[in-house]
Amino acid sequence: MLADVEGNSATQMWWCKNHIGGALALMSVAIGGGKRKVLTLDYTPGCSFTTGANAMQIGIVARKVGLSVDAIRFYERNALLPGPGRTEGGFRQYGERDVETLAFIRRVQGLGFKLSEIRGLLSLRGSRMQPCAPVRRRLQTKLADVRQKLENLQKLERELQLALRSCDKELRKQDAHCPILQDGDAGKKEGRR
Repeated sequence: MLADVEGNSATQMWWCKNHIGGALALMSVAIGGGKRKVLTLDYTPGCSFTTGANAMQIGIVARKVGLSVDAIRFYERNALLPGPGRTEGGFRQYGERDVETLAFIRRVQGLGFKLSEIRGLLSLRGSRMQPCAPVRRRLQTKLADVRQKLENLQKLERELQLALRSCDKELRKQDAHCPILQDGDAGKKEGRR
């Protein structure tokens, strides 16, 4: 991709963290005196082009997306968010693309995806093709997982209801002994009556 940059005294920064090799490439271009510079930027997932005016510090990004600062740092450490560029003072600088990525992470985490699954979705999201079929397969797998969990929870609910009924029966007796605290087999036999 060719970026044609023009301006009087703007500072622009391009940074990229490669998820595979973990390399960080940082290029800062100062444009002054009406000079015209042409930058060649290869399309790379996880790269960001941020102008000084659009750069945001971590606290602003956290409020904008509804995450904690620690959560954003956690996502960086776990390679879900590229490491941000930094100011001369060492403050992290984020762009709108980072805000969009964090919002995406938050949304798919809300759908029950684990961090490793989110990493795969981010990889697909960053591809030029935006393939829907692999995403659909992941959604189907997640739905099957949720259905299995629901089935397990319904089984647990039935077991808890039986245990509660057993306790209720025992409490009606004067010499009550908690069937749950007794030997496991005795509690099950009591629950079956």
